[in-house]
Amino acid sequence: ASMPESTKAEYPAQKSSLVAFDLTTNKVLWQERVDGEGSGLVKQDSMLIFVRSARYSDRWIDVWQINAHGATRLWTRQADATPEEGSVTSFAVNDTDIYVQGTKRVFRALDLASGKEVWQHQFAPIKGPITDGPDVGKLHDTYPSMTLTTTNSVLCVQDGGGLLAVFDPATGRELWSKRISQVIQN
Repeated sequence: ASMPESTKAEYPAQKSSLVAFDLTTNKVLWQERVDGEGSGLVKQDSMLIFVRSARYSDRWIDVWQINAHGATRLWTRQADATPEEGSVTSFAVNDTDIYVQGTKRVFRALDLASGKEVWQHQFAPIKGPITDGPDVGKLHDTYPSMTLTTTNSVLCVQDGGGLLAVFDPATGRELWSKRISQVIQN
């Protein structure tokens, strides 16, 4: 669990505790203190992966090696998703890699053990109307948040604009894609 330590109603918390519990005895196995507030905890074998928000627009990906006696941070990397793309940094994990959205419709594969970039892919921008100011109605590039999922040895990416694409997770090669809908960004 990631438990905020802040006494104020602030988001994100300045400090949190990363805590492992034995679910049968309800005893704390170990506890580590981290900067910010963790979300989206995923356990993959003996690794724990999560996104940590240190400030509202400052997100980090943490990967920890865990066991019953403690945790060791293997690596941390700043996520490059920006606030205008939404407050959530989408990621998915398999046995060897973590897949994470970035800025301007880029997503990348990072080696789970080291954090090094394995490959990246970029979708074309989506055109959406400007909603305020002197250029209302004119089209400009928008970059909606993606949703990434690993299943059955493939990486599925919903691009935020109605396109579903399936990739080979090892190489980043697109296997197929299908436009499900045409999302209008407002």
